[in-house]
Amino acid sequence: MALGTRGRKSMTDLMIDGSTTAIQRPDAPYNLTDAAADEWRAIVNSMPAEHFARIHYPMLTQLCRHKVQSDRIDQLIEQCCTKQRGKTFDRAQYKDLCSQAAVESSESLGCAVRCD
Repeated sequence: MALGTRGRKSMTDLMIDGSTTAIQRPDAPYNLTDAAADEWRAIVNSMPAEHFARIHYPMLTQLCRHKVQSDRIDQLIEQCCTKQRGKTFDRAQYKDLCSQAAVESSESLGCAVRCD
C-alpha cells in the first residue's frame, strides 16, 4: 500500500471520478440571432467552463438578447444626437430612446445577476 492511501477517501476524491473528460461549454441556442449568439459565446468563454449550469441558460439567453437590443438603441441615440444637415434635434425621440435604453440596462442587469 502506497503512503497516503490509507483510510477513507476525502469528499473531493469521492466527487472526482478520475477521468480526464473536459467540461464542454454550452453552445448558444439556435433561436438566438447571430449577434446574440456572439454575445452568448463571449460571456460563456469569459467564465470558467463549469460556471454555467443548465438552469442558467434561459437567463443567459435573455441577457444576450437585451445586450443586442441595447446596442441597437445606443446606435439610434447616436444618430439622434448627430447633427444631420437641415434637421433639428428631436427631444421627444431622444427622450424615448433614453427611456428604452434605461429599460434594457435594467433588464440586462437583472439577467446578469441571476446568471451569476
